[in-house]
Amino acid sequence: MHYQAHKNSKMLDMLSTFDIGRDPLPDWMLWVHAIMVWFVVSASSWTIAVAQEHFTEKRYQWLKDIPFPRANTVLVRNIPPMYRSDSALQQYFSNVFNDDVIERAYVVRRTGRLSHQVAALREARLQVVHAKQHWEDAGSPEGNEPEKVNLIRCQKRVKLLTEEVASAQRRVKDAVARGDPLVCTSTGFVTFNTELASRLASREQYTRDVTNFQISMPPDPHDLIYENLADQEMNSAGWNWAGVASIWGVFTLWVPFVVLISSWTTFGALQENLPRLKALVQEHPWLDRMLTGVFATIALKVFLAFLPTALYLIIRNLMSVKSTTEVQILMQRWYGLFLVMFVLLVTSLSRGVTLTLVSIAQKPGRIFSLLADFLPSASHFYFNYIILGWTVPVLELIRNSNFWKFHAFRWFFSMSMQEAKEYGEPEDPASYGVGARMAYSLLIAAITFTFCSCSPLIFVFAFISLTLSQATYTYLVVYAETKKPDTGGVLWVNGINHLFLVITIYILLMTGVLQMLSQSRQWLGPPLVALASLAILYLGKMRVDTLAFDVLPLEEVVRTSRESQEKAKHQQGRYLQPECDPDIVAAAMS
Repeated sequence: MHYQAHKNSKMLDMLSTFDIGRDPLPDWMLWVHAIMVWFVVSASSWTIAVAQEHFTEKRYQWLKDIPFPRANTVLVRNIPPMYRSDSALQQYFSNVFNDDVIERAYVVRRTGRLSHQVAALREARLQVVHAKQHWEDAGSPEGNEPEKVNLIRCQKRVKLLTEEVASAQRRVKDAVARGDPLVCTSTGFVTFNTELASRLASREQYTRDVTNFQISMPPDPHDLIYENLADQEMNSAGWNWAGVASIWGVFTLWVPFVVLISSWTTFGALQENLPRLKALVQEHPWLDRMLTGVFATIALKVFLAFLPTALYLIIRNLMSVKSTTEVQILMQRWYGLFLVMFVLLVTSLSRGVTLTLVSIAQKPGRIFSLLADFLPSASHFYFNYIILGWTVPVLELIRNSNFWKFHAFRWFFSMSMQEAKEYGEPEDPASYGVGARMAYSLLIAAITFTFCSCSPLIFVFAFISLTLSQATYTYLVVYAETKKPDTGGVLWVNGINHLFLVITIYILLMTGVLQMLSQSRQWLGPPLVALASLAILYLGKMRVDTLAFDVLPLEEVVRTSRESQEKAKHQQGRYLQPECDPDIVAAAMS
């Protein structure tokens, strides 16, 4: 339909004839677009609802299969001071329930330098393994041979560090027994004998003060960040606000840099600085059309490549996150927001950040007319952006950072292949974590929905991009990379909520586009019909929200609790700070 409307235009290239354009269209074409908006919204809402129903089934099965001790443990925050010890906390819950219900209680400790001492001990034990391997490779020499001397030195260091760790562990244990407020924190874990008991315990209010004994489902024992759990609740809130302020500070500083770098790295600017390139383009005009689109997007992609690391450092070091899973959830939220803001709004921001923001502040409704005026004409920029993005999943298959770290340890530190592999893992959790990857998928979805009516060819490029991503990340996550923290589908739920927001932007954008392309510039007719599709989207959102996913229905908990004897035999981990584990000393002494 677009081609028929623009095929006689001499001002448009071949791709542009398939776009909606900027010239007024006949009313019948606008009505077709309004109907297509309804189709897109209805089909998307129905598909999302069906997918969410399948997800809840998988989520329930995941909740049933949660291993002990996570399945029968609760995380307790804001423990009153008189109960901040293992014995006092266990006694309190035994009094509330009974002794047969409680298995154990554990209060998070402030361990000071103990965690650093344990890390040094583990590093020293690894050095002993390497030294012993080198000594055996040299033929097990005796006397004052360098390999033997190095092995003895490493063994003595392990013995010294083992004694220091054992002494520090005893001091922490004695302090917890006394309930020392300098060591015992307001956070702890209570493990019950059954899943049903832990479920019932998580639903109660224990004191008149509702802030005391705040109960929630704990993260996986291997995924916890204990140093953040040791913070007081008030301190945690303050650090969270500091993290949010830092993120918005990054956003404020990043915008002018993105606009400045994008203006400096245009193909026209490069031709002015490189006369030979300009002469080459004059000889081959087709290079100008191809490279203009590439350089317009490559600078943005390269500059945004540093954004995940900046956000990850802020979230991990400033915000009071309880687990690495929570870090990835926040990465998905903030990085997804940044990508949509920077990439989708880059055409509007390039007009001038200050002018755009002032215009929107004066009339907030103007943002959609601004997008409707600029985004349709920028479709080729996003074509190039998605096409250039095809290389990202392909390059990730190589695992560049791990590859070069492996060879660096082999060449410069003379490590064996197994040693170099241990030091070369894991991959960067900022750029290659599930949060950043879900955020990038949101961006592709946002671009696809935004241009699906204005430039239908976007479907071809987005389909290839998402297909490559699915195949690549399925292989990497399952077979190649270190095991990612399991969120139990929280990233999926957040992605669905973001998708509803993206579809809302699509509806409002198309309403503005149809009003702009109307020959009478009236809101009645196609623009109003397109806007009315918000009702269908709202019904779809309500349907998704009615599907409970966060906890198992009580009847399922009762049934699972009766069948939990087999799960109890296969416990995975325990809620104990790694530096307080007495097995560390036992293993070092063996």
